[in-house]
Amino acid sequence: ILDVTSINFNIFNSKYNYWFFIIGFSILLYKIFKITKIQYTNIENFITYDRISKLPTRYLLNKDIDKLNKNYNFVLVALLIENINEIFNIIGHKNSDIILLEISEFFKKFQESTNLKLYNSYSLNYEIILKDYNEEEIRLWLQVFFDYIKDSPVIIGEIKVYLKIFVGVCFSNNIDDKKT
Repeated sequence: ILDVTSINFNIFNSKYNYWFFIIGFSILLYKIFKITKIQYTNIENFITYDRISKLPTRYLLNKDIDKLNKNYNFVLVALLIENINEIFNIIGHKNSDIILLEISEFFKKFQESTNLKLYNSYSLNYEIILKDYNEEEIRLWLQVFFDYIKDSPVIIGEIKVYLKIFVGVCFSNNIDDKKT
């Protein structure tokens, strides 16, 4: 039988062992810190940006709305793609990520030509924030947006897909217009 009480567990029997232990432990802590930081960044990106479209998610939308509510007039335009099941049935459900990416790219092209911020709150729901617009400017903007949707199909492979979109418009409380 082994008598463990008689074994010398002193790893610091010399000053060199002590310093090797401290340096090794410090390196280990540094590696753990780096891994933790990378994982935190990955989680933060997962929460704040959609993995397919790379657009800001509902989390950032809510944060931006809270900021805007304090200082700006803004309009929230909600977009829901109504014919997505028909598109999936034609193109194929296995290509759903490709379809969603192409639809997001379609909206991003419009975003680049206008002053708006685009969000993807769920895979088929998009939100747009327009800052400091009045009602007439919103009507004009919506007409330009509808013309863009009508005249520009989403191209998936070689197939042209026209989107059928439900649009909801919500004005912030800061706009003094009783008609909306």
